[in-house]
Amino acid sequence: MIKLTKWSLKNGIAVFLLCLLILGGGIFSSSTISKEIMPDVTYPALFVQVTTPNGTSAEVNEERITKPFEEQLNANADAKSVISTTSSQMITFQIEYPYGTDLDKSSAKLESIMSGLSLPEYTEHNILTTDSMMNTIMQFALTSDQPDDLQMFLNDTLIPEMKKKEGIASIDVSGESENQWFIRVDEEKAQDNGLTLQAIREALDMRNKDVSIGAIESEGNTIPVSLNRQIRTVEELKKTKITPPATLGTPVAPVELGEIAKIEMKKEGGDLSRYNGDKAFVINVTKEKGGNTVEITKAVDKLLNQYQKQGNYEVFSIMNFGNEIETSISKLVKEGLFGALFTVIVIALFLRSFRATIISIISLPVSIFVTIFIFEKMGYSLNVMTLGGLAVAIGRIVDDSIVVIENIDRWLKEQGGQLPKKEIARKATQEVMKAIASSTLVTCIVFLPIVFVTGFTGEQFRPFSLAVVFSILASFFVAIMLIPMLSSVFLKVKPKKEEEGKTIRLYEKTLRGALRRKWLVIIASLLLLVGSFALVPMMGFSLMPSESGTSLKIGMKLPASSEIDDTNTASEKVESYLESRKEVDYSSVQVGQSIDPMSMQSTENQAIFIVKLKDGYKADVLLKPFKKDLENKVTTAEITVEDYSATMGSGPAGNIVNVELYGDNFAALEKASKLVEERLKENDQLKNIKNEMTGARTKWEVEINDEGRKANVDGTQLMAAIQERLVPVQLMDYELKDDTYHLTLEYDQKVATKEDLLNLKVLTMKGEKELKDIAELKEVKTPVEIKHEDGQALAKVTATVKGQNVLEVTQKIEKEMKELSFEDGVTLKTGGANEEINQEFSKMITAMLMAIGLVFIVLCATFQGILTPIVILTSILFVPIGAFGLLLLTGQPLSLSSMIGLLMLIGVVVTNAVVLLDRVEMNRKNGMDVTEALVEAGKVRLRPIVMTAVATICALIPLALSSDTESVSAALISKGLAITVIGGLTTSTLLTLIVIPSIYKAVKRDRKNVMRRGRKTA
Repeated sequence: MIKLTKWSLKNGIAVFLLCLLILGGGIFSSSTISKEIMPDVTYPALFVQVTTPNGTSAEVNEERITKPFEEQLNANADAKSVISTTSSQMITFQIEYPYGTDLDKSSAKLESIMSGLSLPEYTEHNILTTDSMMNTIMQFALTSDQPDDLQMFLNDTLIPEMKKKEGIASIDVSGESENQWFIRVDEEKAQDNGLTLQAIREALDMRNKDVSIGAIESEGNTIPVSLNRQIRTVEELKKTKITPPATLGTPVAPVELGEIAKIEMKKEGGDLSRYNGDKAFVINVTKEKGGNTVEITKAVDKLLNQYQKQGNYEVFSIMNFGNEIETSISKLVKEGLFGALFTVIVIALFLRSFRATIISIISLPVSIFVTIFIFEKMGYSLNVMTLGGLAVAIGRIVDDSIVVIENIDRWLKEQGGQLPKKEIARKATQEVMKAIASSTLVTCIVFLPIVFVTGFTGEQFRPFSLAVVFSILASFFVAIMLIPMLSSVFLKVKPKKEEEGKTIRLYEKTLRGALRRKWLVIIASLLLLVGSFALVPMMGFSLMPSESGTSLKIGMKLPASSEIDDTNTASEKVESYLESRKEVDYSSVQVGQSIDPMSMQSTENQAIFIVKLKDGYKADVLLKPFKKDLENKVTTAEITVEDYSATMGSGPAGNIVNVELYGDNFAALEKASKLVEERLKENDQLKNIKNEMTGARTKWEVEINDEGRKANVDGTQLMAAIQERLVPVQLMDYELKDDTYHLTLEYDQKVATKEDLLNLKVLTMKGEKELKDIAELKEVKTPVEIKHEDGQALAKVTATVKGQNVLEVTQKIEKEMKELSFEDGVTLKTGGANEEINQEFSKMITAMLMAIGLVFIVLCATFQGILTPIVILTSILFVPIGAFGLLLLTGQPLSLSSMIGLLMLIGVVVTNAVVLLDRVEMNRKNGMDVTEALVEAGKVRLRPIVMTAVATICALIPLALSSDTESVSAALISKGLAITVIGGLTTSTLLTLIVIPSIYKAVKRDRKNVMRRGRKTA
């Protein structure tokens, strides 16, 4: 490595130009690199959605589709877990895999399994990834006094232009209505002519298509000839002749469709949308995997602004991840700049040289922009994790430069008049080369285990670790190449001051006293360590600290029989309530939208409200009062009120409690889930309590009676007769009035009551009979949804833990759940946060042990033995004293973020001990005894050790003071980590300067005493 220093001292201009080139590349990369809120990590799960014909019950779908698919899945797929939700119209399978699974291969395997099943007719399926379902990056509303014109503008201009933007995967518009043509058949006239809806459909389909009538041979070519009989106008449709089936061989005269049916157009919409009570179109923008969220949202905003100036409509932003990303990034950058400023002030106060300060801090911009350049080339994004890594590394980035320039400064004072400045720079750098090289390697190597950590921790924190490693490696090369070169040019020779400073004299006195009472110092420090672990039960435990957001998501679910008009009326009551609340800034509603984020279907009985709160109001405080008030306003609805920020994103939710109930009896599961729900509602430390057991609804079962059997009523024939009265028939699209329309064929009188169903007329072998004469109608209860987990029937109740002590709350809940008694056959399992905390913490503890092992190997290689490395590693023991104490004082939990801070401390603390004991070993080789070697090394290394520690601490102060009011994500990732490092580094630095020398002397003295005793015995 010293060869690089020599080369840089000889080629100063080349080094300077290389530095400028690197800076320029990094600055350019910072403008082109993708910016995201979090690393682009794909949650390893696939979703299979199966849609089934209307009228099929959840129980029938379970037997025909769910169970066969689950059986094949268990036999042929490497899934970690399978959760299925079966309803009357849709089945959703959520299949989770281990991290690292090739989802493309898994998707192909699922497609193969699904294709091999004997699915009912008209069943369709779709396989989706979490990226395609959870990558919504933008939601906005458009309103206008002329909604029809606005809808035309959306479909003809805005949406096509938006789809041209790079990175957009899909655009979903809610609130649209479309013109649909309905053919409403007069039931009596149809029956008089012997016609059914099926017969009418077949006749229309035959009429509305080209018919091949032969071919002509012309000039050696065969030219096909066809008759175009497509229906082009409503009049043609009315005059289409329908031929009834012949009766006893006697032909029946055809009848025109217009004679037995009315044809009319009506506006239909799958859902309704409003913004602050006004009709609106709500647009959701989803990005492709790897798409640049900030660039996409900026491009869409620019397009909206451009068209808004031309059109008569208004645009309102509901959610924009691009803005949140920029807020988070700007906040972290601002905190990083403040940290850098504090670092500069610390260096200036210690070095008391403007030139030395400027030279030492050059490593900051160079290291940061080198890291950004590498990330951009690797395809990583700038996000909370990568920027957090750079922010926490700022103090450590200048460490090597501080050690080098401080040593050069000392050499200039001692040898300034005897050697050339370049020679001084080389010798001073060489003297500390081993220490800073091993320190840099140690700091980098502690993050190596993160690369091998699987699951959420590894995926999320790997970019953070790489940011720290790349920036510190860059700072090392700056310290051994650029710093010596600049120091040899710009630093001046200063006369050595004979008198030592008061701080040095005080430290020497304290150290000599500690060395005389080394065992007392060691025992006292161990007692402090034991005391710090006594603080652990008083601390909170959480996977990730939770903060309250500023938006609410309200879900409303009416009884399953409710139609869109019923839901819309109830939604207006909710909107009226929200308008009356002073805390609400604005709200939007999507009526007919499923409250289940995994569902891709419109649901007429459900609605979703997104509520943005005014500044100064927090979601947590309003969850219970909003829910209580809305349940009183809409008594027939099931209301859920959630913190909107908690519902976004994928991966483990570290503050969620899951209570899972298993059993074969649906009624027993329903009863047990309600019991669990009520018990959880009594706990004031929980919010967002949700019972996923949807209950049962009434179903009418038709069973052929004795009279029907005597009339030889066929079950299939009866099913077809009833189904065509209950389910409208969808026709192929027709080109009417120069546009393509969807046609629906139905009877003019709907079956609305039980009596209507019983009075249906059915054709039998004994003539036309009413349904009540040939069949019984039984009323039974059937589940709305049936959930399975790994093939077992499941009822699930979830809740979110308030505050930071997630582990204590979940353990208390587990205890309470075990006290509940359920009917036979119902078993209970409590999971979620507690399970995740244990799993992820155990991975981090393993990573720390691996890091310590790797550090020990590096130290053994550096010091050519094992005794000194063991002494150095004892410095790690003092980390918990400050880390746990400061976490407790600031009310922060011991979280995954804090654990990363502890991992980082292993490298930082060991670095201080290496710098100290490297000088001690050098002194001992020069003939000093242990005590004098320790005292001299302590006096020489005091300033660089304290400087680097204080610089690191000051760099982290802005992060530790992070407020969640500006950017929740940035505060969550950095705050706990920064507090951990500040506390741990403060105590460990102070103890390293006193306790490590004491341990070193104890070990070395004991060793000498053994040798002496051996000689006496001989």
